[in-house]
Amino acid sequence: MGIRQVRAFLATQGASRFQTMGRSSRGGRIDHEDEARIVRDRAGFRRRNRDTDETEYLIFKDTFRTKVCAGRDCQAVARELDRRGLLLREPPNLTMKPHLPELGKTWVYGIRAAILEGGE
Repeated sequence: MGIRQVRAFLATQGASRFQTMGRSSRGGRIDHEDEARIVRDRAGFRRRNRDTDETEYLIFKDTFRTKVCAGRDCQAVARELDRRGLLLREPPNLTMKPHLPELGKTWVYGIRAAILEGGE
């Protein structure tokens, strides 16, 4: 139910369309070279979770709806991601509102990188 489509988008666009957010706790180094790279047609941000050391993708709501879930019901896709434990959210919402560089607090869909490990 759209999981493959989300996985394919992140697998093919993850390095080029997501701006890296610096990691600053748990002894993690900030890769300034990666932060300085130009991201064209930014779909969102990627960051390392300080507690789990897992990569998380923070996808802009409009991008999730029009690009990631193109042709599908994005709410149904988000619910399925949540059911599988792959969605980061602030209940009761299916989205979250982190502080993003240059943008401040913004609603996004948060997806765990674990989605790239699975098959459907």
